[in-house]
Amino acid sequence: MALVEIKKSDYQQGSLQLAIGPNSQLLSYIQEYGEQSFRQLLGLYYDDAVANDRQKYTDLYNGTQYTDEHGEFNSFVGQGLAYVVRRFIYFYFLRDTQTINSDTGTVSNRNENAVQQLGYGRVRAETRYREAVLAYNCNVLPFLMNFRDVEREVIAQVGNTLEVSDTLYLSAGDAIMVGESEAVVSNVTATTFDIDIVGSFVDDVAIWAPFEDIPMQPLSSLTF
Repeated sequence: MALVEIKKSDYQQGSLQLAIGPNSQLLSYIQEYGEQSFRQLLGLYYDDAVANDRQKYTDLYNGTQYTDEHGEFNSFVGQGLAYVVRRFIYFYFLRDTQTINSDTGTVSNRNENAVQQLGYGRVRAETRYREAVLAYNCNVLPFLMNFRDVEREVIAQVGNTLEVSDTLYLSAGDAIMVGESEAVVSNVTATTFDIDIVGSFVDDVAIWAPFEDIPMQPLSSLTF
C-alpha cells in the first residue's frame, strides 16, 4: 500500500502539534479528510495507489530527489502529498474544533497556529493550510509535470523484449507509445519490458505517462 497511514501521533510534535484529549475526534478527521484530500489530489489513481505499492506513488507521497526529465534543472528534493494532506487535516480539525476534553474538563484548543474566526466561532489554522497549498504548487505539481511524459530510447531488442536505460515508473499493464505504435507492457525489469506488438523498434523512443490521470492544476488558498 503506497499511501502510508496518517496517524494521531503525527500531530503530537512540531508545527502540527495539537492539544488533543482522549475523547478527541482527531482520528475521525484523519479518516474522513485524509481520504477526501487524497481522492481529490490523486483523481482516478486513488484506488490504484491504495491497492498497489508502486514506486511512483511512494515517491509522490513522501517526496523524493529526482532529475529533471528535460535537462533544464539539476535535481530536487520535494515535499510530497503526505506533507500536504497532513496540513489539510490539521486545518479542518482546528476549523471545526474550539475545545478539547482534557483530564481537567473542557479547555480551549491552544497552539501557535490556532486563530479564532470572528463572527463564526470557529478555529482556523490559516498558516498550515497555506503551507499545504504552497508545498503542492511548488513541490508536488512540478514533480507531476516533470514526469508527465517519460521518454526513453530503445537501445536493444530481442523478440518482443525492449531494452532502455531505465524503466522509471513503468509497471506491467501500462500503455506506452513506441515509435508510432501503441503497446501494452509486461514483465517489466529495471531496464527491459515486453510489448504486445511485433516490429523493430531499436533507436525509436518509448514514451509512457505515469501520472496522466492525476489532476495537474495548482491549488488556490481558501477565501475566509
